[in-house]
Amino acid sequence: MVQVDLGKPRSKKPATVCNEPYFYEKITMVEAEETLSSMVKPGTFLVRQGATSKEFILTVRAPEGGPSFKHLPFRCDKESDGVLVAQFGSMEDSMNFKSMSELVSHFQVTPIKFEEDSSDVVLTHPWNKSEV
Repeated sequence: MVQVDLGKPRSKKPATVCNEPYFYEKITMVEAEETLSSMVKPGTFLVRQGATSKEFILTVRAPEGGPSFKHLPFRCDKESDGVLVAQFGSMEDSMNFKSMSELVSHFQVTPIKFEEDSSDVVLTHPWNKSEV
């Protein structure tokens, strides 16, 4: 009998998310807030795993004058070749992105709109694992 080394099992998470340096697989909302609470400016962000393997949460340091953090869920639509679907804040329609980089680039120039009584925010700086 010949044995074949199949290597490490592949991650079930989309490569467009789990390979990013600002992706934190197993941290809670509280841990994400603690990570971003030390001397970071509004717009600093990280991405963490949601409740399922298809759900993710963009945690971003918010501007002063409201809650300190915003937690924005998005999901990976595997039926659409791994397209990332974002619908959060006051967005009326969902938005589709081909990759995490595309989602981040979009919200670096387009403000994420929250409730009417809080400030909008753009993504300014990813909080990479190497900075922890």
